[in-house]
Amino acid sequence: MVKLEKEIEEIVDILKKSKKSRLAACIEENWQKTALDYSKELNTWAPTRPMEPELVSAFNKELERLGIIDTLKTKILDSLEKRRILQTAPHLVATENPRMLCINWLGSLGVPEDEFYVVGMFSGIPFSNNYRPGRINRKDESVNLFPSSMQDDLVYGSKIPEKLVDTIKTLSKETAEIKKLLPKAKVGDSYTKWALSTCANIERKIIKKENLIYIDINEVVSNYLVEIKGKKNHPLY
Repeated sequence: MVKLEKEIEEIVDILKKSKKSRLAACIEENWQKTALDYSKELNTWAPTRPMEPELVSAFNKELERLGIIDTLKTKILDSLEKRRILQTAPHLVATENPRMLCINWLGSLGVPEDEFYVVGMFSGIPFSNNYRPGRINRKDESVNLFPSSMQDDLVYGSKIPEKLVDTIKTLSKETAEIKKLLPKAKVGDSYTKWALSTCANIERKIIKKENLIYIDINEVVSNYLVEIKGKKNHPLY
């Protein structure tokens, strides 16, 4: 413990000299806590007023786009209203990198099973982004799902190409386990819907939590702007 404390002090000192005071302070304040205790603190936010109706509607439309309807949709919206916590670190991909997976594991630890840990993934990037949004990233390789002619296209609003469908068929033949994780893909359907579903399938299995919800934050923003664009008394009009 003494050795670890000394190592933490050295890290904090380096960060302060690099003018990364916020990160240094966070490490100083939290390094002795368990992951569960820290996660519970991350999830203690309590709003003091209702969520804006237009924002509720924007989330509602995105959940419906993803095929989340009826009782489950109502429960997720109620949880968002109550907790008002949204994880927005990752770009929209089918397979997240280890750092983002760790963020979701840590953040979701302190969320009760009857509430939801909602991840708003960012789709406003091209497929050529270093985050590899159009690939299946595996331990030793990266499988490209999009043709080179689409590498500069935006992930937001993108459609499933024939290459993705063919590649998924090939991957699904490898093992039954992979086949279970990859949703059925159809040319012309929403890629973001497919990728979000894939990400959810994988991370729910790894983290062993069923209350992980993945949405496209750009779709939510778009829905919201449509909701408020005709309201002259709105601050963003």
